[in-house]
Parts: sequence; C-alpha cells; structure tokens
Amino acid sequence: MTARELTLSSLYAARDKLGDLIVRWTPEAGDDAARRSQAEALQGLLRARDEVSGAINGVIGIAFREVSTPELLGAARELAATAAALQAFGQSIAQVGEVLKAVDRAVELTTKVMLLAV
Repeated sequence: MTARELTLSSLYAARDKLGDLIVRWTPEAGDDAARRSQAEALQGLLRARDEVSGAINGVIGIAFREVSTPELLGAARELAATAAALQAFGQSIAQVGEVLKAVDRAVELTTKVMLLAV
C-alpha cells in the first residue's frame, strides 16, 4: 500500500468512526449542566469529523511523490496506528475527550505526511 493510500484509508476509517459515534450518540440523563456538557462533547465530535474531512480533502488535493521516503512511510504508518486506535473507543461520553485527542493527533500526523509527500 502506498503512503497516499495508507493515509487516505486511515483518514476514512477515522471519519467513519466519528460518524458512528455521532449517529449512535445516547445522551445520559442528568441535570442542565450534564446536558450542556454532553451537547458540547457532541459538538466536539462534529468538529472533529469536519477536521478529518478537511484533512482528506487536503491529501486528495496534493500530488504525492512518485517514490515514498522512509520518513513519509513512517508518518503514514503512525497515522494508520492512530486511526486504528480510534476503533477501540466505545460509545461512552466519558471517552469523548480521548477520542478528540486521538483525532487531533491524526490531523497533526496528516499535516506531517502532506509536508513529507511533496
């Protein structure tokens, strides 16, 4: 698999996971503060999905090198590992913060891949 293919498949998997989390969101009962917190967490997931979509568009929009360097392949593999780690998260609101951290890392790694790819 090329660095471009690995990068895109990783980002698509991350976006699919975020979409799944959004669609299956089940707010927990609670007071107004708890509901506000849950609404903010859901908004965070929506923003994260949009960030990943933007990263996908960025990768699609650049011309990757003909031959991948070891650094590029390493960055793409690190991105793939980060995206794969997202699959382990369940549906609990308690995990949203960790999901968002993983997505932030995936977007950072995408930027690194893109810089190495051109």
